[in-house]
Amino acid sequence: MALRHVAAPRCAGGAFGGIIAAVMETENFDRFYRTIDLGEGGFINLSTRDGIIITRVPDAPRRVNAGFTIPKCPLRSSVRAASPGGC
Repeated sequence: MALRHVAAPRCAGGAFGGIIAAVMETENFDRFYRTIDLGEGGFINLSTRDGIIITRVPDAPRRVNAGFTIPKCPLRSSVRAASPGGC
């Protein structure tokens, strides 16, 4: 599975600033995450801003591509607030 992102940044004054595109294989994240000692019961999710899980270590195949809700998560709120447009 590949993670794709395309953005069209704006220059000062709102002028079109070009296009940025990136593709990364999720296996790269999996390999890196597996090097981290998470302790018993620990896990890492890589998810989209809207809560879709892209990958999880340790594996939980039924959760990948599934959504989750953390209504009062301060970290999630901070990420959304720092995103362009608050998305």
